[in-house]
Amino acid sequence: MNYHLILLGFITYLLAYLIGAKKYTRFLSGFNENQVRDKEKLVKIVGAYNLTVSVLFVLTGALNLPYGNALVPLVILGYFILLVYVNMNMVD
Repeated sequence: MNYHLILLGFITYLLAYLIGAKKYTRFLSGFNENQVRDKEKLVKIVGAYNLTVSVLFVLTGALNLPYGNALVPLVILGYFILLVYVNMNMVD
């Protein structure tokens, strides 16, 4: 078991809950939340991505896949792509 990935999964799950369910947008660093047209759509997109990432981290850590640590740079790339998408399509 890779406990570091499991811990990262629980942290991203907490973020998914706080952003997606509680709509705490102050945890969204990098997103200019004051200029976003539809904040509901923003919290849904980011919350869903964090939930997906948390499930991937927990499963990869629990199953002890051989290249599980390679998942972290891919997730960071996904966050970057999400940031570019939001800033290009959802910002006034």
